[in-house]
Amino acid sequence: MSTTSPIDTDALLDRIGTLFVALATFVAVFPIYWILTRSVMTTRASFRLPPIWIPETVTLDAYESILIQGAYFDYVVNSLVATLIAVVVGLLLGIPATYVIVRYDFGLNLDHHLGFFFLSIFMLPPIVATIPYFNIFRALGSLDSSLWLGLVYAVFTLPLIVWFTRGFIDDIPDSLGEAAEVDGATHLQTFYHIYLPLIKPGIGAAAIISFILTWNEYFFALVLTRTEAKTLPVATTEFVGQYNIAWNELSAGIVITIAPVAVFLLVTQRYIISGLTKGAVKE
Repeated sequence: MSTTSPIDTDALLDRIGTLFVALATFVAVFPIYWILTRSVMTTRASFRLPPIWIPETVTLDAYESILIQGAYFDYVVNSLVATLIAVVVGLLLGIPATYVIVRYDFGLNLDHHLGFFFLSIFMLPPIVATIPYFNIFRALGSLDSSLWLGLVYAVFTLPLIVWFTRGFIDDIPDSLGEAAEVDGATHLQTFYHIYLPLIKPGIGAAAIISFILTWNEYFFALVLTRTEAKTLPVATTEFVGQYNIAWNELSAGIVITIAPVAVFLLVTQRYIISGLTKGAVKE
């Protein structure tokens, strides 16, 4: 009489989990592989059907065409300028604003209402504010400017910075600030010497995520720029024509757009993890 061995449920679940992880990894990595391979192909090879999975000849002609012969390097500079303005202005305004909201009682529960107001700005669809910004900038003669585009970005990164840093400031005991003020420190000195060093992980995480979101922003840049301040996401879409698509140049443009963010994430990922997890559990 034969007996069947019992099924090892844990081992089966591990195999199923491994399979799902492998599938998810493939789905996430394959588009990146596809873009990378198209970007180092010749124009003819990138149009081949059925498609070429592994490039037969590797060439950097597409990168040379858009960076040296084209104006893509200028678009990189425009994106960098607008992003840095947004992050710096957002940090300079957002962190002191968060400190005031957390540390001071405005009465009528106004501090909570202000926090919700900042969060609602972040959730506001860009289309709602784009047309007013366009009309204002056109009246001021400020369209197609990296400076003004960066300031618009700062408006929308400000709520994110407030949201990220509020929990860090809230976790700091009020007794630290009160002790400093008893010793004669002003409000500004208390903020600069006591609170600011303690919330550096939160500031780092907020700055990094703000940088990534601003760098990839498309809609504001599409409406508020023309040629002088055009950013990478807008410039990349121009490789798609009405009757033709330059697949290798389009892929090279996408690689150039995502490469700085990918490198930035690899270098700063430990700061993001630290900023998102530090203070998550109160001691």
